[in-house]
Amino acid sequence: MPRRGLPTPWSRAVRTGWRNPAVVIAAVAVLVALPATAVAVFLSAAGNATLQQQTSLACGWAVGAQWQGGLPMQQRDPAVAEQVGCNLYDTRARLAGQATAEVPRASAPVSTVVSGASVETATGTPTHPEQTVVNLVSRTDFQHHIQVVQRGTGPGTWLPDQFAAL
Repeated sequence: MPRRGLPTPWSRAVRTGWRNPAVVIAAVAVLVALPATAVAVFLSAAGNATLQQQTSLACGWAVGAQWQGGLPMQQRDPAVAEQVGCNLYDTRARLAGQATAEVPRASAPVSTVVSGASVETATGTPTHPEQTVVNLVSRTDFQHHIQVVQRGTGPGTWLPDQFAAL
């Protein structure tokens, strides 16, 4: 005969729980513990998402104080003395190092130089035009993050092995 209110299995479960207090305590403990443990996971995920969003708004590869400018490789006017090329770069790097030395807990500056160039093969062999354009990139201490396949005897440029083979 059907009872009014809860269906039969649920009505028996409630009566069984009151007869055995350990079941009630365990059920209450689970119901209280689940939301309490979810808070830490939720806050951690929210914090990581916020940090990721703020970092991506800045730029994936450049976070922190930045300075950007041109680096002329030759004098524009021979009558006017000005620093160019390596001398200008070294002066700027030294000034940036001095400026950051005064900032508490600031790390040493990291310098990145990006330029484009058009090159020809050493043998003069014709190549596809897309294979003659190269992006020149330099970064502070880059040589500690590459694997050297072959080294020349004089000054020069570090090239990927596939480009050097051309």
